[in-house]
Amino acid sequence: MFVYSVILFSALVRVTKMNPNEMIVVDTGEDSSDDSDEASVEHDVSGVDIFVATSEWQEIKPGQGIPRGLHVRINMETGKREAKLYQDESKDSTKNRYDPEELKQALKNINDERKADSQQDSNRFRSIHELKSEFEEVNTKVETEFEIIDRLVLAFEQLKQEESETEAMVNILVNLEYYLHKYDNAIDFLTIKGIDRVLRPSLNASQIPELQQNAAFIIGSAAQSNPKVQIAFLEAGFVQSLMWKLDSPISVDVRSKCLYALAAILRNFPEAQNVFFSSGGLEVFSRVFKENPTENLNKIKIKMLTLVQDLLDERDNLDESLPSAAERKIQYDKTDLQDLMKKSGWCQVYKCPDLLGESTQDPLDHDRIEKVVTAMVRIKEICAQDFLQDLELQTTLKNLHSHYTTLMQEEKYTDGDEGDTDAFFSNLVTSLEAVIVQSNLNLKTEL
Repeated sequence: MFVYSVILFSALVRVTKMNPNEMIVVDTGEDSSDDSDEASVEHDVSGVDIFVATSEWQEIKPGQGIPRGLHVRINMETGKREAKLYQDESKDSTKNRYDPEELKQALKNINDERKADSQQDSNRFRSIHELKSEFEEVNTKVETEFEIIDRLVLAFEQLKQEESETEAMVNILVNLEYYLHKYDNAIDFLTIKGIDRVLRPSLNASQIPELQQNAAFIIGSAAQSNPKVQIAFLEAGFVQSLMWKLDSPISVDVRSKCLYALAAILRNFPEAQNVFFSSGGLEVFSRVFKENPTENLNKIKIKMLTLVQDLLDERDNLDESLPSAAERKIQYDKTDLQDLMKKSGWCQVYKCPDLLGESTQDPLDHDRIEKVVTAMVRIKEICAQDFLQDLELQTTLKNLHSHYTTLMQEEKYTDGDEGDTDAFFSNLVTSLEAVIVQSNLNLKTEL
C-alpha cells in the first residue's frame, strides 16, 4: 500500500447563484501560504471513488470525490446533490441576442413594408376629396332620400301640364310610394306640401284611373302607423274623398286601393273613425254589397267586413294602461257604433247571397266563407234579430253547417299534410253553430 502526504489548501471559493437550487463552485487559483492549513495526512487513495463529470447533470453519490471547477447544485425535488461540467452561460447567452445592426435592418424592413402597403391601399381606395372631385367632373351629385322626393314632386308638377305624359307621371307616383312608406320620409313629404302638389290632383284625375290608383296607394302606405300623416290626411279631407271613390262606378282596382288607403287612415285613429261614421261610411259600404257580384268585387266586400270587425275590436279591447286611454275612450264614445250598425242596415249586408255561396257549389271558397262567418260571430249579438228573421240566410247557414260537418267527419282521420284541414273545418262548424244558436237565444230574450 502506498501512502501519500497530502497538503490541504484553503482555496478561495467563489459561489455564484445561478438558480434557486444551483450553485457553482469555482477554484479561484489563489493559494494560501498559511501554515495552519498544512497537514500531513496518510490516506489510502486506491479505493476512493472520484466523480466523473459530463455536460449533463448527474447525482453525486455519498463518499464520491468532486474535482474542482464543477457546476454543483442541490436538486430541490429530490434533495440530492448533482454536478456537471461548468459552462460560461454569460458567453452562451450572447448567441440568442440580436446584433444591433441586424435589429436596425429588421426595423428598416418593417417600415419599408408598411410604406409599400400604404401605397397599395392608396392605389385601391380613393379619398373623399378625390371622389367629390370626380363626381363634380361628371356633374353627378349623391342625393339624400329627401332630395329625391323633392325632385320627384317637382318633376310631377312639370309633367302635370302635359296630358300626354301620363305614363311618366305614373312612374313618378310608383317611385314616391317606394320612399313614402318610410315613417320619416312620409312626414318630410308633408313639409314640401306633397298633398296639394301631388296627391290631391292625382286623386281627382277622374279621367286617368292609373293616377287615382297610385295616389290612393301612396296614401295608404304613408298613413300606416304614422299618426302625424293620418292627421294631415284627415285634415286634407281624404276620408270623405276615398269614401266617394268607393261609392262611384270606377274600376275595381281603384276602389281596392281606395279602401286600402281609407283603412290605413282609420285604424287606431278615433277622430277619423268618427268622421267616417258621421259621413255615412257604413251606408257607403252597404251600397257596395248591393252591386252585381264579381270575383274582385267580392274581395273588396270581404275587406270591408274585416275592417268594420277590426274597428269594433279596437273599441272593445282598448288598452287602459296607455297614457292616452282615457282620451281615446272619450273619442270612441262620440259614436255609438252598435246602434249605428243597426240603423244603417249593416246587419243586412250578410243577406248578399254571393258572400256565403251555395252548399252545392263545387268547390266552395272556404277561405271567403270562413272570413264572413267569423265577422258574423263578432256581431251576432248586435245583429241576432236580422240574422234570424232572414229565412234565406238561415237556410244558407244550416246548409253550410251540414256540408262542413260532413267534410269534418270525412277528414277527421286524415294523416299527413291534409290533417290540418280537419281543424279548419271543425272551427268553421263551431262558428256556424255559434251564429245560429246565438241568434235564436237573443231573439227569445228580446221577445
